[in-house]
Amino acid sequence: MPETLVLSVLRGRDVTYVATVPGQRVAMRYDVGMSLPAAFTASGQAILSTMPNDSRARDRGDLVESDQVAAGPKTINRLLSQLRETTTRGYAIDDEETALGMRCFGVPVGQAANGIAEGAIAISMVKHAHDASAADRIQEMGRRVNERLR
Repeated sequence: MPETLVLSVLRGRDVTYVATVPGQRVAMRYDVGMSLPAAFTASGQAILSTMPNDSRARDRGDLVESDQVAAGPKTINRLLSQLRETTTRGYAIDDEETALGMRCFGVPVGQAANGIAEGAIAISMVKHAHDASAADRIQEMGRRVNERLR
């Protein structure tokens, strides 16, 4: 598989990677136990998109910043807009937010009775190698994972 596949869970403001399947070399090396700010990652945005607005913004302040990712700070309003787009589209997109030259697609998995996801799966790829079916593939993987969790 040319893409890197990750499974992550939300821990505070970060996603923590609990499983990885390396693919072709991307700009970021994912390791089990590694954490990145949820607001900038496809898996983090996928999980956050399942939460009520007050939970999404709680403790994040007006500006979301990180020195761990390529993207500069973003306003909470920009994040909330991205989360609405994620909900509408059915998947999150990290377009060079985590690392330059990398694009990721993520979907929530393990949604509890309250609708909030327990985690997310995402695929990461070199941006110039991105193909249009990547979003479809991650949505299908998410559907399969969710079926098995029921």
